Amino acid sequence: MSLDRPPCVAVMLLASFLLLLGSGDLAAQAATPPDKSCSLFTPGEITKLLGVPVAAGESAIAGCQWAATTDDSSLAQIQIIEDTSYYEPHKDAEGYQELKGVGLYGWSGNDFLGWTASANTGRHVLIVAVNGGTSDRDTAIRFLRMLVQRVK
Repeated sequence: MSLDRPPCVAVMLLASFLLLLGSGDLAAQAATPPDKSCSLFTPGEITKLLGVPVAAGESAIAGCQWAATTDDSSLAQIQIIEDTSYYEPHKDAEGYQELKGVGLYGWSGNDFLGWTASANTGRHVLIVAVNGGTSDRDTAIRFLRMLVQRVK
């Protein structure tokens, strides 16, 4: 899998939709209203995280997405889901790694979302994805740790 490929925002949104579709009630799965989840991080924080300037966050199905203003491939995304039964480690992701000390369970890897990290906090499933800029596994894990601290 090439790490230089541009992410497909449509695929990311489709994956989010498919994840939630199985629940039968999309609205009930969003732990935080999109406007609130977008307020969890400022564009400045995401710019620092990715190493490229980003626009204000825009609603995603169960969270928020920040897109770069300088290219079409750099972005950061969060998803917040209240139903912990949706926690699913992507063990087939390139470079899959279990995370210790991030929620009850966590994982990171590179898959169709880019560098992804997810945690089951016992109350929420939190998912972050980063791509482009200076993002790498450490960026995704740092972003996830920040999200875990802000969503309690």
